[in-house]
Amino acid sequence: LNASLLIKDKKESNRYQFAATVNQENYGIKFALKPDSLLLDYDKWQVSNDNFIRYDSTGIMANNFLISNKDQSLRINSTSASMQAPLEVAFKNFGIHTLTSFAEQDSLLMDGVIDGNVIVKNATTNPLFTSDLQIKDFSYKKDTVGNISVKVDNETANAFNANVKIKGNGNDIQLDGKYYT
Repeated sequence: LNASLLIKDKKESNRYQFAATVNQENYGIKFALKPDSLLLDYDKWQVSNDNFIRYDSTGIMANNFLISNKDQSLRINSTSASMQAPLEVAFKNFGIHTLTSFAEQDSLLMDGVIDGNVIVKNATTNPLFTSDLQIKDFSYKKDTVGNISVKVDNETANAFNANVKIKGNGNDIQLDGKYYT
């Protein structure tokens, strides 16, 4: 399956665009973005040539699923070439507005710059994750909240360990503890 999507603004300028291929392979599917096809909020993004995400009954594998624009990037990669390997999602100087501007609603206007990573194990069976993210200059409805640090995991059964800090712009909040589900 070859698919493409193009969204234009009110002035008929290209605002969002992507193209992808989806192939059936060995009782599973393989998804890949086409290089030179990604446009996010009017900006052309680079896509790695060898990117793909493969899914089947044994798990998920991501290979060099990298999108980038200037100094910002989002990468999804398996930690080894195995369907059961943990997945790492890494953000580098990633602008939140790149995705939230898609909604074009004032109530959803969030911004900030994300750095850090999330590791997901057992993605298709019993997902476990650890996150270590920093959001610089987080704002909501154009009001800057401050810098946010998020360290959360669910490696303890039926519980989330959380350490979340918000600092700056008159804020000094820390949430530290466990949430039992």
